[in-house]
Amino acid sequence: MASVFKKIQQDIDAKIHKTKEFLSHEKDWHNLSGSVHLTTEKIFHPRTVDDCKRVVRKAAKHSKHIRVAASGHAFSSLCSTKDYLIITNNLTKITISAHEKYGHVVIAEAGAKLGNIEKALSEHTPPLMLKTGGLFKEQTVGGAVSVGATGMQVSSASISDDVVALKVITADQQVVDFTEEKDPLEMNAARLSLGLFGIIHTVTLRTRPLQHALLIDSVLPLSNTLNETNISSLISYKEALELVYFPFSSPTFTVADDVIWVRSLVKTDETPSNEKIEDTLWGNYNVKFNEPLFRFIVNNPSATPHLVNLLFKAGVKEKKIVVAGGEAYSLNGTIDSVQYVGVEFVIKVNGYRTVVDALNEVVGKVMSTRYNLTSYEDMTRAQGKSNNERKKIYERAQKDEFPINLPIRIRFIKASQALLSPLYDSNPSTTFAVIDLMSVRDTKGYQDFVDSVSQTWAKKYDAHTTWSSYWEKIPEIFPQTRASLGDRRNQFNKFRTKYDPNGMFFDNESLKRVLLGAGDEANLDEE
Repeated sequence: MASVFKKIQQDIDAKIHKTKEFLSHEKDWHNLSGSVHLTTEKIFHPRTVDDCKRVVRKAAKHSKHIRVAASGHAFSSLCSTKDYLIITNNLTKITISAHEKYGHVVIAEAGAKLGNIEKALSEHTPPLMLKTGGLFKEQTVGGAVSVGATGMQVSSASISDDVVALKVITADQQVVDFTEEKDPLEMNAARLSLGLFGIIHTVTLRTRPLQHALLIDSVLPLSNTLNETNISSLISYKEALELVYFPFSSPTFTVADDVIWVRSLVKTDETPSNEKIEDTLWGNYNVKFNEPLFRFIVNNPSATPHLVNLLFKAGVKEKKIVVAGGEAYSLNGTIDSVQYVGVEFVIKVNGYRTVVDALNEVVGKVMSTRYNLTSYEDMTRAQGKSNNERKKIYERAQKDEFPINLPIRIRFIKASQALLSPLYDSNPSTTFAVIDLMSVRDTKGYQDFVDSVSQTWAKKYDAHTTWSSYWEKIPEIFPQTRASLGDRRNQFNKFRTKYDPNGMFFDNESLKRVLLGAGDEANLDEE
């Protein structure tokens, strides 16, 4: 009899424990960077499809909106709501299965971390890896797919384009399966939906056989690397490529002497090295980041060039190592400990000269004859130079302004077929450059600097921002984004309203301005 009562008590305790985990007592949430803070009516942590349905049923009964959040890597307010917030981090199941068309696919619940998915794939027989690499290990698959996160492989598009199927709980509490076979156009709307179709429960992704890679960390002269011929040559034989530029990386603090870190991956059949990826420049670069150092930079901007230069030198460790499978294509999350913001721009590559010209708008004429400046203090002597001659970042430095204190990242990937993607192009072989401008949060002058770059790049190179980046405060960004979407906006809205006719998941003013308005005076209450 005692054992019976004990079992009953255990069942009761389990139900209470599950309820506490499902409905949080917390009502506040913020993303990793601290750029988004929410105070909601309720926060839920579902573990099953039925849990998700319960939230939808409750929202319908009380006329509430729902938004979904995950690991908090996005800098924008896409998950903002005052009503019900769902955190998908408890949805972590990962299954790998054979597929008639794609060989093998991985079926992952929305809260599964990309690093855990890569681990499960590498341990499978046969060993596998994701098609899209270069994303953060701590990022969840549902969040990455919802915003069209991009990697660093030159032959791939966004992770959303590798989605074979989605299982979504819609506003009528139904579980809807989206597949390429059922409706290709609808699938291209659902694969990057910004959470507007409902709650993503599972994502099915293409995979590929596990491939080892030679990871090469190189530090090269900026002026010799950033030119059309050399960029084209680098891309031609690399599996993945990332160019990372630290302003003030040279001992003379001049752009002409600056260097650029070239991170590349080349396929290899060699046995993986005993060394860990943390022993490479990439690993050192991440490990050296820590919040107190960058808080100091924010509060003492004049120290920026000296500390960034020191950080770069401390992290430099040129090396070649063979890395196993997906580990080579994943970014570790050490940088997540720093509260930073970034705007990610995409520019269609019509010849790599476009990329060089765009970067010249930020850092100056890297191919031009350098000024005879030998130190940071000597920069003030360049005040007499005309605006078109002075270096953009260095021009700010002459005024003791340092809006960029993290490296500028440049990647090259293929076009997306997702309707809302800023990388959209009807030709999937089209190449886009993805350029990140990042700084520690609260860096003085960052917003002004990004606003200026955005307007210049939009006019000259038809640049667009990605959904997860810090885009919403940029002037004219809403009409520019609407214009870039064209008729794809109407196509997406048709599918959105089909599955969410009353706008249960449409509780975000930024998205309403983009998707509903014909101009800046859009009716934000219209559904």
